[in-house]
Amino acid sequence: MNAMDNTSCFLFSISLLVSFFIVCLSTSITNLTTDQFALLAVRDPITRNPEDVLASNWSTTSLVCNWVGVSCGLRHHRVTALNLSRMGLQGTIAPHLGNLAFLVSLDISHNNFYGYVPQELARLHQRKSVCNTTTSVERELQILSLSLNGFNGGIPREIGSLHMLKELYLGRNNLKGVIPSEIGNLQSLEVMNLIDSSLTGFIPSSIFNISSLKIINFSNNSLSGSFPVHMCNHLPKLGGLYLSRNQLNMQIPSNLYKSRELQSLSLSINSFNGCKPREIGNLTILNELYLDENNLEGTLPDEIGNLSLEMSLEIA
Repeated sequence: MNAMDNTSCFLFSISLLVSFFIVCLSTSITNLTTDQFALLAVRDPITRNPEDVLASNWSTTSLVCNWVGVSCGLRHHRVTALNLSRMGLQGTIAPHLGNLAFLVSLDISHNNFYGYVPQELARLHQRKSVCNTTTSVERELQILSLSLNGFNGGIPREIGSLHMLKELYLGRNNLKGVIPSEIGNLQSLEVMNLIDSSLTGFIPSSIFNISSLKIINFSNNSLSGSFPVHMCNHLPKLGGLYLSRNQLNMQIPSNLYKSRELQSLSLSINSFNGCKPREIGNLTILNELYLDENNLEGTLPDEIGNLSLEMSLEIA
C-alpha cells in the first residue's frame, strides 16, 4: 500500500471517529432535553409544594442533573434516579414519567399523590443503550417506591413488565382489587411490600416461584383463600414473610423449613387451621414468630424449643 493509500485510510478512520462522537454528543443533548421535558411535565400536575422547591429549582435555566431530587449518570448525563420522598407534595403523577428512559430508581413515597398508578411506568422496562468512548451502558428500573400516598384503583398489570425490578413498595395507599398474576414475572424481585392496601382475592401462586425474594409483606389487607402448600420450595433466600391481618384459610405449609434464611414469620390474625407444624423448629435462625389469633389446633410442638431463646413468640 502506497503513502497515498495510507493517508486515505487514516483520513477515513478519523472521519468515522469524528462522526461517532458527533452522533453520541447529539444523542446526549437530545436525551437531556427529553428528560428535562419529562420532568417539567411531571411537575405541572403537582398542586401542592409546601416550600415551592420544584417551582424554583426545576428551571430551564439550570441543567436537569442539578435539579433537586434528580441524579444522573456520570458519563451519559441521563436521569437515572428521582427521589421526591417526604416533600409534602400533592397531586397526580403525569404519564410522562415513563419517558425517563434510563431511570433506575423512583422514590416518591411519603407524599400525598393520588389517582391511578400510571401504566406508563411499564415503559421503563425496555433496555436502553447509550454510547460512550468505551462501552454501552444499559439502564432499566430496579427500585419503585410509591408507598404512603393516596393512590387508588388497582395495581397495574403492566408492572409485571419491569423485569429487572428488585424492590417494589406500594403499601399504605388506597389500592383495591387483586394482586395481578403478572407480578410473578418479576424474577429479579427481592422485596415486595404491599402492606395495608385493601387488596382482596388470592395471592397469585406465581409469586412463590420468584427465587430471588427476600421479603414478602402483604400484612393488613383482605387477602383470602390459600396459597400453594409447596410455596417454600422455590424461596431459598426468603428472610421475612409477613401475612398477618388477612383472611387466609389453610393449613400452615409444612415445608417452611426449606426457606432456611427465614428470620421473621408473621401469620397472625387470619384463619389458618390444622396443627402447628413441627417443621418450624428447623428454622434455626428464626427470631420472630407470630401465629396468634388463628384456628390452630393442638399443643405447641416440642421442636419449637430448638429456636432462639431471644426470639419474639406469639402463638396463642
